[in-house]
Amino acid sequence: MSERVLIVDDDPQLLDTLTRKVRTWGFDVTEAASAEGALRELGNGDFNVMVTDLRLGGVDGIDLIREARSVSPRTHTVLMSAYATARDHQLATDNGTVRVLCKPFTPSELRTAIGDAIESRTSFRGTLSGLSLVDVLQMLHLSRRTTSIVLSGDAPGSLHFSDGELVHAECRQQVGTEALGVLLSAPSGTMATRPFDPATPATIAIPFQALIMDTLRAIDEAGKKPSMLPPGMDDSSPLFDLCFEADSRTAKLELLCSRIVVETPGSQCCAVVDLGSSQVLAAYGAKGVEVEFDDEFPRWIRRLFRGQFVAKISDELARIRESEPDHPPQLKEIVIHTANTRVFLRAVGATSAVLALVCNPETQQGFGAASLRIADPEVAALLC
Repeated sequence: MSERVLIVDDDPQLLDTLTRKVRTWGFDVTEAASAEGALRELGNGDFNVMVTDLRLGGVDGIDLIREARSVSPRTHTVLMSAYATARDHQLATDNGTVRVLCKPFTPSELRTAIGDAIESRTSFRGTLSGLSLVDVLQMLHLSRRTTSIVLSGDAPGSLHFSDGELVHAECRQQVGTEALGVLLSAPSGTMATRPFDPATPATIAIPFQALIMDTLRAIDEAGKKPSMLPPGMDDSSPLFDLCFEADSRTAKLELLCSRIVVETPGSQCCAVVDLGSSQVLAAYGAKGVEVEFDDEFPRWIRRLFRGQFVAKISDELARIRESEPDHPPQLKEIVIHTANTRVFLRAVGATSAVLALVCNPETQQGFGAASLRIADPEVAALLC
């Protein structure tokens, strides 16, 4: 079923032109020549988007937008105007308008605005500050989003994701990995998401994790900005060579730990612990964090996953479910919150190992858990 769009304008010729154009994009379009007619249509059907002019025969389009929110709360608005003031923009945004199009606008701008409004029905819109571009890219990758980001500022361009993988980048006359390097080198800027265009060219075919690591390494070597490689990794670091020459199992596990630390905002260190031998197999700490685990650390994790209290939990769950207890009990994930840290633990596949990630208390639970979940198969493959 195609998305429904209500177009409101008191100019019959413009209304007809817009209606015919939007229908060619596959939308189910309804016309309204007045604010009153628009409210009647909204009351009679479920519309995804309302596209309305700011001036409707003396009626303020902002008033229509306010009324529309009460009549059809899930309908998102695109406002058109040739002379909207800054206050009009603010009022429209405060009342839920997704985009304000300044006349004259192109068909492409209108199509993008309608796409943004449709996407808003199932997502949040707002402003985030203080995040690096790499932080945003990691979020889109971990959530496996299909979307596009338009960037403005020192390096205007765009980045395009399909199912969490970065498939295209462009900046001025550059595309692909070269454009990505320029965009990641920019010290600041603004960004906005746009619906992904299926016709977007595929100029990048490198898996996301390797792509980001390679690009940041190249930026660091070129001296374009302070190092954004994993903390402590430079040309003289043994771990730098591990990116390309990880021959031993320990080296490969350390590389995976470093990647988890880099990809998880607020992470302090990551380790792989073997429950069978109560030993730390590999570990990596963020910059300024010395990773020194005493013998008690792996034994503590062992007690968490195989201690008596786990068996008691299994017995209690079996009693509640009126079933046989699961012995030996198999825990998969544990998250521990303290005043100063947040610890994520995950049992690795069918092995006797556990991934441990220690983070700041501000680290979101979804990020920490997702980072370990993604690394799980790779760690399991190394240990099997």
